[in-house]
Amino acid sequence: MTKKNVLIVEDDMNSREGLKSMLGMYGYHADTSQDGLQAIKKIKEKKFEVAVIDINLPPILNVEINGWDLVRIFRSFNPSIEIIVVSGEKGVQARAQQFNLAGCLEKPIRPAHLKSLMEALGS
Repeated sequence: MTKKNVLIVEDDMNSREGLKSMLGMYGYHADTSQDGLQAIKKIKEKKFEVAVIDINLPPILNVEINGWDLVRIFRSFNPSIEIIVVSGEKGVQARAQQFNLAGCLEKPIRPAHLKSLMEALGS
């Protein structure tokens, strides 16, 4: 089965590259974005089956687009996109369930947890 295209949206370079590396080890092709505006541009240009989104993105160019905003925006472009959110905060799991997401990763990210969420998507 073909591995899915993944978009990682994470403002922290180390976390972003770490996620990309983990996904690469598992055979996924991952593109990255450091902010919401860049992510919206990428989602318009390419079809992604999965997005991994940090929900606590800082404002860019005085535009505040957090991870929850991106979930809504991404779904408007692609209703079938699977979304996994990432957060260092506790209690995000309940909100993630309200959005019917594929999963929630807490920082620090455990590679085995990321792998199991991706495998559960049938990719």
